[in-house]
Amino acid sequence: MLRRLLIVDSDAGQRGELAAAFPNGEFLVRQEELGAAALQCVLQWRPECVVLETALKDMSGLALCRRIKSDRQLGRLPVLLTSASREQALVNRGLREGADDFLHKPCHPTELLWRVRGLLRRYEAPAPPRVALRLGPLEIDGEQGLATLSGKELVLTKKELQLLELFMRNPARVMTRRFLLEMIWGYDSAVRTRVVDLCVFQLRRKLGLRWGRG
Repeated sequence: MLRRLLIVDSDAGQRGELAAAFPNGEFLVRQEELGAAALQCVLQWRPECVVLETALKDMSGLALCRRIKSDRQLGRLPVLLTSASREQALVNRGLREGADDFLHKPCHPTELLWRVRGLLRRYEAPAPPRVALRLGPLEIDGEQGLATLSGKELVLTKKELQLLELFMRNPARVMTRRFLLEMIWGYDSAVRTRVVDLCVFQLRRKLGLRWGRG
């Protein structure tokens, strides 16, 4: 069965290059230029993944990502943001808005393909039962999907929460970037990416000097 993929980019050439990364026998790709049209496509066509440029002609891609992720019916739709900008602040904001991943353009077609495949695999996997997890002053409420440090709630993205849970369940294990990439993002480990470093850095910063050390 073909996987429905929506590519949203205001540049026709960029849309074509992104679409070329996905095999015709595996994906059914639809392209949209404007954010408003993309939202209607999401609501009516129901894609299984969205590759979304942050800078659109009619609206911010970040705003569209937030709109998708805040909707109860659409929240489990994986969104991969793309941008030619190298500003770290943009990456951070995109992840805060709920994006599942962020990829700088120009990007290698193979990396883009494997990232989307990884997102699809992860969202298709049945969610395991969530239980409370404690390690010192750190606690994760599995049912609510919340983390606290000394009783104070930590504002974490979904990926940061997943990383924290993985670390808490394996406190004595040394984990490589390759292992984290496969466990949390589901990519082929051959893909080069800084997304692991970024997410770990953000998590350490939020945990503070004592508990963010490693």
